[in-house]
Amino acid sequence: MKLLIVDDNETNLKILSMILSLSGYEIKTASNEEDVSLTFNSDIDLVLLSNKFSNECEKLKEKKIIVMTTNPSVDEVVKFYADGILDYIILPASADKIRSTIKDALTKEKSLEDILSSFRHVQVKDNGSYRHLERMKAYARVLATELQQSNENLKIDSEFIKNLELASVLHDIGKTQITDKILTKPDKLTEAEFEDIKTHASLGYKMLEKIKNTPFIKMAKDVVRFHHERYDGTGYPDNKAGEDIPLSARIIALCDVYDALRETRVYKENFSHDKSVEIIKGSSKKQFDPIIIEAFEKVQNKFDEIFQKLSLKH
Repeated sequence: MKLLIVDDNETNLKILSMILSLSGYEIKTASNEEDVSLTFNSDIDLVLLSNKFSNECEKLKEKKIIVMTTNPSVDEVVKFYADGILDYIILPASADKIRSTIKDALTKEKSLEDILSSFRHVQVKDNGSYRHLERMKAYARVLATELQQSNENLKIDSEFIKNLELASVLHDIGKTQITDKILTKPDKLTEAEFEDIKTHASLGYKMLEKIKNTPFIKMAKDVVRFHHERYDGTGYPDNKAGEDIPLSARIIALCDVYDALRETRVYKENFSHDKSVEIIKGSSKKQFDPIIIEAFEKVQNKFDEIFQKLSLKH
């Protein structure tokens, strides 16, 4: 098995070459584009590519690639997968991690869930954020399943529900483009800061536009862009109203608000389950689709169970 390692860091080249040679791989190295041209041949099975070269070595685009990086942003991870890479390694990494990543890349097809796990890994800044995303997946599944069973005209099938679960993980991906100073501010946001926060919907949409438009990505873009729209048309960023808001976004909007009401934040106390349900029911035809509220009422106890099970208290 032949590997090409491309990095302008001589130490990295030596360490990676040693680790992978001992694992039985035949190693070639390159530290610049000229070296790539000299060492490149059709027999190379995999390229370990420093992210410094990810936009430059056009010759490598036809090869199986693992990108090596140090501190990737979500935007960079999105671009990696949009460019067709198999996986990425965050350096420094253990020898076992490097070997297992290469083995998996050569023998397994990376699933959509694997890719989303990569996004989630760099997206969340603390365990609380991770738990929020796990709860969102569970809420989305429960609510969409109830809608499927009670509203045949909505044409919700198993693929819709699976895609919605995964899309829920990305609903706030645009917030990775907002400064920590605003995201972690302990006080109420100023009007200007709130306007900055609101841009996360369109910023996240632009990030996902870089990826091939599969049915899942189309749904994810709808969720990311429209989950802050309101049924009465007073939401953002496009002031969509009623059924002009994609069904996926209408479902995620309710799930997101329920979780926000239940959580304790530095600037607010948490609400009980009963109070949260009361607030949501009072927003029928204003913030939320009445059909979705009707389904929510039937499964509200499951929402409470999800919150209790996947909250930080447990």
